[in-house]
Amino acid sequence: MGEELLRHRLAAEELRGRQLQVSGFTRYSSLSYQPDAFGDLLYNGIAPWTKRTSFSTGVQGDGSWKVANKHTLRAGFLVAARTRHKLYPGQYLPFMPDPDNPDGDPIPSDQPIGFADGSDLTGWTYSVYCRTNGGSCPRSR
Repeated sequence: MGEELLRHRLAAEELRGRQLQVSGFTRYSSLSYQPDAFGDLLYNGIAPWTKRTSFSTGVQGDGSWKVANKHTLRAGFLVAARTRHKLYPGQYLPFMPDPDNPDGDPIPSDQPIGFADGSDLTGWTYSVYCRTNGGSCPRSR
């Protein structure tokens, strides 16, 4: 029993002066817009729908170790990924020659044309730091 207590006490002494924190994170955002297709098409000449989503996730860690009375070593890291999806389907009214005046300015057509545009993007962030404060590193003899 005394030997087991001594082992636990030594383990606690080894952890003294050291701290470690690791955490994960996640973020999601979404934007969706659906216009009044008829009204926007007549007023603006274009009626795009919009759908955007973003998803981020990662892990971050920090640690410190009190090496000596006036010397602390600190280090940490960050790894994060972000994925973004965009989709823009819609309709627009193209310009066409005026049937009454073919040499004049073009006029909007009465036949909408559909379109679609979109993209996907994934990005990564990596970061590491290490620093000391309080003085120079102790020298072993």
